[in-house]
Amino acid sequence: MRRYCCLALLALLGAVGCTSTETRLYNVTVSNLTSGDVTVWLTKSASLNVAGGPRDPVWASPVDAEEESPQLQELATKIVLHPQQRGSVQRSGEFYRDGEAYLRVYRYTTREAILSADRGSRNRDDLVLMPGTNVITIVDDAGRLRAIPVQR
Repeated sequence: MRRYCCLALLALLGAVGCTSTETRLYNVTVSNLTSGDVTVWLTKSASLNVAGGPRDPVWASPVDAEEESPQLQELATKIVLHPQQRGSVQRSGEFYRDGEAYLRVYRYTTREAILSADRGSRNRDDLVLMPGTNVITIVDDAGRLRAIPVQR
């Protein structure tokens, strides 16, 4: 019996250790080379950041921001870029070891249109960001929105 208790305790300690986090910093510069406005959004992996790291309003996805509250929409990291415009943002956050930060690009600027653009849509592209500097160009590739890393 004592052996099973020790094994259970070790399993519990291992599970707690899996939730350790690390602070990461992302410097992201995006250039919009399309002929229309785009919205650039930074988020962590998974809904409500469960797999990416602890919840943090500045990393909320569009769906999470919509479901939580209108105030979260204002805190989330999003930028509207006009054609030929460049924008930069620096964000840090707590991430689980296997969590990822994403740059999402939408061909739209309205909340309703952004929420309707599913992953894989021609009007949305998702790019995994690397900690540190990320320089990205947004292009229209035969009608499909693309986020192309220039420097990482």
